[in-house]
Amino acid sequence: MRGREIKRVEPVDGVKRVLIVEPEGLVRWAVQQRLEASGFHVIQAADAHQARQHADEADIAVVDVRDSEGGRLSLAADLRQAKPTRPLILVTSDKSPALEERARALGLSIDLEKPYDLETLTHLIRALLSRRQLRQAEAR
Repeated sequence: MRGREIKRVEPVDGVKRVLIVEPEGLVRWAVQQRLEASGFHVIQAADAHQARQHADEADIAVVDVRDSEGGRLSLAADLRQAKPTRPLILVTSDKSPALEERARALGLSIDLEKPYDLETLTHLIRALLSRRQLRQAEAR
């Protein structure tokens, strides 16, 4: 998927756009199938570069943060800083305390451990988007 241009995703009224940052193509595909069946539009990114290209389009982001250099953890921090009110779900298969400490140092926390249930992810996305919508309504 590297090097291929990805089309910009235009918003559709009422359809929430979910950015999935996941290096494993099969996992991205499975998540996309489940979320689209649940009424979401999915923007796929295999790496941080693709994620940054489409970050502004997403209403919520799901980021796999497992990597040795912390690049995707830095991406998650950048996504949070760019749009503080956008919900962010961090997933990983790395259960090391060191990753959790690095996440906390950036003001983030790990939300799901791999392997995770797609229904659980879908419910978490809906809950975070609902919470965001309530906060925005209260702010008005």
